[in-house]
Amino acid sequence: MNRVMPRFALRLFAPCFLGTGLLAQPLPAFAAGYTVDIPNTYYSTGVVYGNSSDGGVTPDYTQPDGNTLNINAGGTVNSFATGADIRSNDAQSATGNTVNVNNGGTVQVIAIGAEAVSSYDAATASGNSAHVAAGGEVYVGVTGGSAQANTSSGSGAALASGNTVTIDGIVGPSGGIYGGSAHSGFGTGTATASGNVVTINDGASVNSLVTGGNASANSSYGSAIASNNRVIINGGTVNADVIGGYASGANGSAIDNTVTVKSSTGAAGTLKGGDLGLFTTGDAFSGNTLNLHSPGLTVVVMENFEKLNFYLPSTLGAGATMLTVTGSADLTNGAGRSSTVNVGIEGGSSPLQTGDRIILIDAGTLTTNGGLNTTANGQGMQGVTLAYEFDIGATGNRLIATVTGTNANVRAKSLSEGILSGAALLTQGGDAVAGQGMAAAVQSARLGRNVFGALSGGSSRYDTGSRVDIHSVSLLAGFSAARELDAGRLTLGAFLEYGNGSYDTHNSFAGAASVKGDGDLNHYGIGVLGRLDLKNGNYAEGSARAGRIENDYGSADLRDTQGRKAKYDARSAYASLHVGMGHIWQINETAAVDLYGKYFWTHQQGDSVRLTTGDPVKFSAIDSHRARLGARYIRALDKTLDAYAGLAYEHEFDGKAKAKTNGYRLDAPALEGDTGIAELGMTLKPAPTRPISLDIGLQGYVGQREGVTGNVRVRYEF
Repeated sequence: MNRVMPRFALRLFAPCFLGTGLLAQPLPAFAAGYTVDIPNTYYSTGVVYGNSSDGGVTPDYTQPDGNTLNINAGGTVNSFATGADIRSNDAQSATGNTVNVNNGGTVQVIAIGAEAVSSYDAATASGNSAHVAAGGEVYVGVTGGSAQANTSSGSGAALASGNTVTIDGIVGPSGGIYGGSAHSGFGTGTATASGNVVTINDGASVNSLVTGGNASANSSYGSAIASNNRVIINGGTVNADVIGGYASGANGSAIDNTVTVKSSTGAAGTLKGGDLGLFTTGDAFSGNTLNLHSPGLTVVVMENFEKLNFYLPSTLGAGATMLTVTGSADLTNGAGRSSTVNVGIEGGSSPLQTGDRIILIDAGTLTTNGGLNTTANGQGMQGVTLAYEFDIGATGNRLIATVTGTNANVRAKSLSEGILSGAALLTQGGDAVAGQGMAAAVQSARLGRNVFGALSGGSSRYDTGSRVDIHSVSLLAGFSAARELDAGRLTLGAFLEYGNGSYDTHNSFAGAASVKGDGDLNHYGIGVLGRLDLKNGNYAEGSARAGRIENDYGSADLRDTQGRKAKYDARSAYASLHVGMGHIWQINETAAVDLYGKYFWTHQQGDSVRLTTGDPVKFSAIDSHRARLGARYIRALDKTLDAYAGLAYEHEFDGKAKAKTNGYRLDAPALEGDTGIAELGMTLKPAPTRPISLDIGLQGYVGQREGVTGNVRVRYEF
C-alpha cells in the first residue's frame, strides 16, 4: 500500500482550504533571499512560507532557492511550514531551502524544507533541508524536499535528490518523515528519490514512519525509483517503521539504500532496506544495507537487506544479542538470493575469545533460503589491527557468529612503516653529520675558531619489504676548534641538529587490499664530533648525538568499521654514534684519493600509542647498524676550487620495526639490505678577498635505498 498518497492528496489541495495563510497580526517584510522568523507572539492558522516578502503570508514564486523559515520559541504554525513553495503549470525547481523548528517552536501539521509543484510538467527539489531541534515539535510529519510533477495531467518527471531531515526534537505519530519525496501523478512520468538522508539524533522522540527516500508514480503507467537514500539513527527513541527507500508505481526499484543504527531505544515496527507499493513489481533487495552498531534493538519485521553489517561494540561479551525480531526476519529476496553477512568489532579491544558466540539475530521466524553468503570467509575486523575469523550460520531461528580464530591484520604493517620512516630520517641525519658536518667542522677549525654549518636534503625510496618514500632536509650548525699535536691535528666540535621530512608508505598484499600511508617527521638534538688527522695520511673520526623525534602518521586506506582513518602521533628519544677511519693517498700536488670505512649505529626508542580507531599499538625500539666502505677522488682545479667524485658500498644489518597490538605481533618491515652510493661535488675554498667557503654535493643511491640527495656546506671566516 502506498502510504504517501493520503498526505500528497492533502497537501496538493491544502491551499484551497487554507488560503494563503492568515496570521494573528502582520509580520515585517523581508528582502529577496528571504529569511522568515516566526517569533513567540505569533500564531499562524495557515501555511507559512520561507520564500515570502511579507513575513511568511504569501509565497514569492520568483524566489525558489536559498530561503529559510525559522519557527522560534513560542511560535506556532497551525498548518504547513515550508522553507519554499514553488508551483505553476510549468517545470519547477527548488534548491537550498531550509525550515527550522527551533527549541520551543511548534508545527501542528507538516514541516517541509521545500516543495516544487508543477501541474503539467517536471518538478525538482534538491539540496533542501528540514530540522527539528531539541525542544521543537512537529505533530504530523517532516520532509526535506518534495517534488510533485504533472499533478493535473501530462508526463513530467519528479526528482527529489540530496535533501536532508535532521531530528533532535519530537515528531508525532500522524504522518511520516521523508528525507526526500518525489510524486509523479499522471501519465508515464518517472518519480525518483535519490541521495536523500534522514538523521535521528540522541534525545529525539520519533513516532512516525521514517523513510530515507520516497518515490510515487502513476500506478498504471509510471516508474518509481528510490535509490542511494540513507536513514541514520544515532540515538533517541524510535517507535515507528524504518525504511531506507520506498517506491510505488506500475514498476519500481528501491535499491542501494542504507539504514544505519548506531544507538536507539524503542521498538521499531518494520525495518526494511527497500519497500514497494502494494501493486508494484520490481526490486527492493539489491544493494540495500543494514549497519547495526549497537545491541538491544527490537523490531517486528526485518527484510529486504542484501548486506547485513554487524559492528560489535568493544564491550560486547559472549552470548549477547545484537538484534531481536519478534516476528519474521527474512534474509532472502524470495527468489533464491541470500543476504551477505559481515561482522566487525569496534574499538581497540574485545573480550571475545575463540569459541565465543554472538547472537546476531534472534527471530520468531528466520528465513535464510537454505544458506548465507559471507564475505572474506567470515572475517571481521577489530579496529584496524586484528582480524577475527567467524563461523556464521543459522541455528533454528537464530543467526549466530562463532569466533574461530584471531590474527593480526596483515594490512596493519603500514603502521610500522610509518615508524620505520622516522628511523630512516635519523640515519640520513647521521650521514649529514659524518659527511658534510665533519668536513665543515674540520675546515673551519683549520683556519681558526669558527662557526660551521651544513644542509642536506632530497628524496629517497627505501625497500622495506614494501616501499617508503621520504622527502627530507637535515640541518646542523655548531662550533669547532683544532689542536696541533706531534702526530697530527685533532679537531673537536659541538653542534645542534634539526631534520624535517614527509613520507609516503606503499604496501601490497596477496589476498588483501593495498594500503598507502603518509606522515610528517621532525627531529632535533645535540651532538659532538671529533677527527684526528695524522701526518702520514691516516685519520680517525667519530660523532655522537641525541635528541627527540616526532612522527605523525595517517592512512586513508586503513579504516575501521566506522570508517575512521587510522592515525597516530608518536614521540620518542633517539641516540646515534658513528666511528670511521681512512687514509688519504696523495697522488700528486693536485690529486688525492680518500679510502675510508665507517660504522653507524642509530637507536630510536619505542613508543606506545593509541590509534584514532582505538587500537593500542606498542612500537619496539629500532636499531640501525650500518657499515660503509668507500673511496673518493679529489682534484684541485685551481687554488680556490676543488672537485671530487666517489663510490661507496653500504650494508644495513638490522633496522627492523617491530610492533604489537593486544599481544599480537604485526608484520615487521626493515631497512636491512645493500646500497650503492655515488657522489659528485665541488668545493669553493676561501681566499683573502673571499672569506666564505662553499661545498655543493650530490649523492645518488641504488639498491635497498634509492634516490638522490643534495647538500650544501657553508663556512664564513670571521
